Amino acid sequence: MSGLRKTLRSGFLILFGLSIGLLLVEFILRLVPHWLPYDIQAQVAAKPALIASVGMPQFMAEYRVLWEEDPLLRDRMKPGVDTVIHGNPEYPDWRITTDSLGLGPAGFRDTLPSDQPFAIVLGDSFSFGVGVQHDEVWMEVRMLLDGWPLTRQALVDMLAQTRQAGAEFVIIIAPSKEQVYWEQFQKVASFLPGYDIDQIVKPVREFCAREKLRCIDLAEAFRTQARMGKQLYFPIDTHWNAEGHVLVAQVVEDYLRDAGLLP
Repeated sequence: MSGLRKTLRSGFLILFGLSIGLLLVEFILRLVPHWLPYDIQAQVAAKPALIASVGMPQFMAEYRVLWEEDPLLRDRMKPGVDTVIHGNPEYPDWRITTDSLGLGPAGFRDTLPSDQPFAIVLGDSFSFGVGVQHDEVWMEVRMLLDGWPLTRQALVDMLAQTRQAGAEFVIIIAPSKEQVYWEQFQKVASFLPGYDIDQIVKPVREFCAREKLRCIDLAEAFRTQARMGKQLYFPIDTHWNAEGHVLVAQVVEDYLRDAGLLP
C-alpha cells in the first residue's frame, strides 16, 4: 500500500512539475511575444481573456477574423463587418465595414453614400483601400474597375457580361510601389542591367490597345507626382496612402469626364 502511495505521489509531482513548466513557458512567451514568428504571435493575440501581444501580431489576428473560407475563391471577406482594426504602426486604427447592400455571402468594402451605387469596383487590395479610412478611398474622394491566359480570359468574360448588362467596362492599371519609385528602388535592390520594371503590366496595356478597351493607366500620373517628391504609398506597406487615393480619384474622374461617362 505504501508503495502505491509513493507511486501516486511521484506521478502527481511529475504532472504538477510539467504543468508549472508549461504555464511558465506560456506566460513568458506572452510577456515577450516578439520571440515568436508573426503567424504564431497572431494566434496568441487572438485568444480571449489572456495577455495579448500588440502591434503587427494584433493586426494580423484582428484582420484574419474578417475572412472565411470559400470553395471557389479560397478566402472571402465576411459580410456585415463593422469593426476597427488595430496594431499596424502605419494605420493603427483602421475602420472596415462590409456589405451594406446585402448582395450575397461575400463581403465588400462599403464606401457607399447610399444604396444606389453608380459603379461597383472589382479589383485587389488597392481597390479595397487597405490602410485608409472610408472617406479617403479614391472612389469616395471623387467618385471604377481595377484590375495571362487566366487574366485575359477573366477580362474577356467580364467585358461580355458588362456589354450584356449595358454597362461600361473600364480597366484601371495600378502601378506597384516599385514601378513608381523605380529610380530609388534600384539603389537598394539587385536587378540585371536593363531590367524592365513595367514588363508585368505590358500584356494588359497591349490587351487594352488591341481590343480597344477603356483603360486608365495610372503609372505616368503617379511617376509625375513622385518626381515632385510626393509620397503616395505608406512608408513600409505597399498600398496607397490617402494622398495616393486622392490622385487616383482625380485621374479617374478626369478620364470619365473626358469620355462622357459621368452621370
